[in-house]
Amino acid sequence: GGIMRGPGRTTVFGPLLVIGSVGLDRGRVLDVQGGATWISGSINLNAGSGVGSGTIVNRAGSTFSTGFDGFIFTQSFGASDDGTSARFDNLGTFQKTAGAGTSRIQTAFNNSGVLDVQSGTVNLSQGGTHSGNFRGTGTIGFGGGTHTLSASSSITKANATFSAGTTDIGGTYNVTGTTTFNGGTANFTGPLTSLGNVLNISLGTANLGGANATVTTFTQSGGTLSGTSRLTVSGATTLSGGIMSG
Repeated sequence: GGIMRGPGRTTVFGPLLVIGSVGLDRGRVLDVQGGATWISGSINLNAGSGVGSGTIVNRAGSTFSTGFDGFIFTQSFGASDDGTSARFDNLGTFQKTAGAGTSRIQTAFNNSGVLDVQSGTVNLSQGGTHSGNFRGTGTIGFGGGTHTLSASSSITKANATFSAGTTDIGGTYNVTGTTTFNGGTANFTGPLTSLGNVLNISLGTANLGGANATVTTFTQSGGTLSGTSRLTVSGATTLSGGIMSG
């Protein structure tokens, strides 16, 4: 527990264990270079009313690991300290190894390394800039803000969910299980290797502009399927609402 605050930097070269509720504030940077294990509690990256938010940097070669459904968040104390500068910069590996529910990251999350979801879901709800890889047997959720995935990025996962905000996917998209749209907009402009076996659209917009795609099952109950690419369904299709255009 406890709070680190002020415009300094705490650099951790050895193993870091995070237990209970911890906070960063007023420009504090937690620089993780030797790996971290987060086993309980929440992480607040704007933990007080002083101006400036906290930042976590997980360095290249470092693994920040969690095995439960945790919560990284920020909060607003008014216009001068609204928490929007809070962020997690992942240059190494951020991994979720257990927990069948959702780990929520409600600050900006910038991934130039690897986000490895082995269990449950990791939901990113405040945007980010990404040049790294999203992988694993779990689900990555793009749940808000603006996410920009460069040409060097890749999503090579079992499942992906788009529920809010705008996600611009300029890199490789190769999902093997299910792609779900229940809000927001996803623009596919990079190599579209696979949308998975199942495509579900209930809300939001899936704009397929990167390449043609084939799925086994397609269900659309709302939302919009758009773009210039061809979608081929090899199995069952259920249409009960929504729009297809382009």
